[in-house]
Amino acid sequence: METVYTNTVYLYLSGSTSHVHSWSSDWSSDETYHWHECIADNCNYTLNNVKDGYVDHTFVWVDNGDNTHSWVCSVCGYVETENQNHSFGEQVEQGDENGHWVVCECGAYYRLGAHTYGAPTFNWAENYSTATASFSCSTCGYPVTVDCEVESVTTDVTCEEDGKTVYTATATFNGAEYTDTQTVTEEGTATGHSYGEPTFNWAEDYSTATAAFTCSGCSNVLEVGCGVTSSTTAATCTADAYTVYTASVSLDGTPYTDTQTVTEENTATGHSYG
Repeated sequence: METVYTNTVYLYLSGSTSHVHSWSSDWSSDETYHWHECIADNCNYTLNNVKDGYVDHTFVWVDNGDNTHSWVCSVCGYVETENQNHSFGEQVEQGDENGHWVVCECGAYYRLGAHTYGAPTFNWAENYSTATASFSCSTCGYPVTVDCEVESVTTDVTCEEDGKTVYTATATFNGAEYTDTQTVTEEGTATGHSYGEPTFNWAEDYSTATAAFTCSGCSNVLEVGCGVTSSTTAATCTADAYTVYTASVSLDGTPYTDTQTVTEENTATGHSYG
């Protein structure tokens, strides 16, 4: 029998048929490579590098579940290094809702503790009808979003202030309540004061006067100083002398006046007949 060697196969040329390989589904390996052995009879492949599947190992760390990991080929299962202690990095990962952890290169993790949350960021709908509160762990950034309860209080317009609505969002998280408020003002809706006839207030000697205007909408009182003029009429035989004081004021282009007459009692001279 003559054996012919080629780069990839061995053929047995004795007779009219060649050897047909039947490759095992199991892997064979050494410290560097893995391959499938031929399980057919009379195969004399002796060099592993021409056998089926021959290639370098692909190593990964595999968690053993007992706080150790092993350096294992992910294709054939060959173990190069086994039962080493985990090597946890310093980078804290977000983890899950129960806490954060550090991770070993094999994928195993060591839980460091529960998340620590501070004050949330509130996110409002455009019309302020709904809101959410976003919490983030101060250590790892793990996010939690909570729906808020939203209440609103509307203040009607007044003479001096626009109407407004104050929206208050309340989030309950980890046994604590957090609130945020947003105020929506109806710009330019203040009505302005509506003043009618004033009440005039005179000084005791009538030298000065003020006009007090009261708003019919809010009862606000506006006091304005008046200009005061006087005109005196001398006594006659039958009439006492008197002085007429006139207070004048203008508000929003409308003039208002008030007069007070002060009589000098018993100054009439009486008749003088010749």
